[in-house]
Amino acid sequence: MAWSDPVQAGRVIASGGAGGLLVIDTLNRAAIGADEHASRDMGEIMDAAKQLQAKLGGLVLMAHHSGKDQSRGLRGHSSLIAALDANIEVVKAEQRREWRTAKVKDGEDDKGRAFRLQVVDIGNDDDGEPLTSCVVVPEDDGQEWTRRMLPPKSGTQKVVLDGLDELLRQEGATCPADPPFTA
Repeated sequence: MAWSDPVQAGRVIASGGAGGLLVIDTLNRAAIGADEHASRDMGEIMDAAKQLQAKLGGLVLMAHHSGKDQSRGLRGHSSLIAALDANIEVVKAEQRREWRTAKVKDGEDDKGRAFRLQVVDIGNDDDGEPLTSCVVVPEDDGQEWTRRMLPPKSGTQKVVLDGLDELLRQEGATCPADPPFTA
């Protein structure tokens, strides 16, 4: 699988990505030729993700989809959910979106919050055309965020919480003042 190649991890580190968040979007597109329903292939994918996490010293997030029947959870082999440290599901019903923790290895499951996506300008491309992206904005639906009362139990949780803490300290910022962009 191309994304598990040590050369690729070296490129991420060389570009300043060590200790950060590596997003693989999507698991299916990154694992060309793998059968996501096969135990062996899914095991190799999860092992490669763990190796990337160790080499980068950060967090590896894989976007993945549910099957046609969303009530059955993630598509593919059942070993995927067992290997994950956390599984956050995002659902959309009409205009409402919500995330919830379907699995948290060292924490509580079934915690979530409603949100909306807000379009933001991030600059212009080489032709002067506007470039946009989305930021997540919490919806005020009367629900309170679940507050963590215990310190993180694992190294992975500490890395994630430290990174989020730094971002959340930027008062009122929905995106960085100078977002990184490479044409």
